[in-house]
Amino acid sequence: MKIGYATIQGYTHRTLEYNNQDFVLITEADNCKIGLIADGCGSGSNSEVGAQLGLKFLSKRILEQIDSDWKSNLKEDIQTYSKEIAAIHSNDPKGFIRDFLLYTIIGFVAKDDTLTIFSYGDGVIIIDDEIEIIDHNNRPKYINNELIGNEGGSFLFKEVNFDSQKITLGSDGLTDLLEGIEKGLVEEYHSLEQFMNDAENFTNPIHLPKLLKKYSRKGIIKDDCTLIMIKK
Repeated sequence: MKIGYATIQGYTHRTLEYNNQDFVLITEADNCKIGLIADGCGSGSNSEVGAQLGLKFLSKRILEQIDSDWKSNLKEDIQTYSKEIAAIHSNDPKGFIRDFLLYTIIGFVAKDDTLTIFSYGDGVIIIDDEIEIIDHNNRPKYINNELIGNEGGSFLFKEVNFDSQKITLGSDGLTDLLEGIEKGLVEEYHSLEQFMNDAENFTNPIHLPKLLKKYSRKGIIKDDCTLIMIKK
């Protein structure tokens, strides 16, 4: 399996001097591969911290249960971990969660010939030329919403018999790049098909980061943008 990935600060965040609130984590073990993206809440003062901690916990948690039903109680385990962190670090756990631990998740687990794609909140899934945009109108249900009294959600799972497909997963900022390609503003690619089939995106570790940074600087990628590209 070939995996390419990148994360960049969007033009708007750079202009406003916000941190990149996205995070990406790739984990490769003997019997599986895991790719995860978290998108921290824009109004959280330090949500990039929770995005990083949450994915490190999630990767470890999946690995520990990879040979059983790793999907079971995933949300509950993350929320338990979040409550423990908040209790350790603050006398105001709800305030800590609001500032640090609100984020969405999209990712995959590859084991044998099955690729399980899963998400919590918004994001983008592309399989070959089919684009699925999980859109919550800029009000996504973050993983720890219920811990601060907001409306919660649930993990969505999609299993793919992984063969010759090319798959891209992204935070909602990926829609800026896709729109730029569609409008002819991305000089490297004139179509989604070109983007998905460019071998450099999967094999050259600096290609995707350079591409995203270029179009963030040009103002085309406005939001923080993170993506993972996968093929066999």
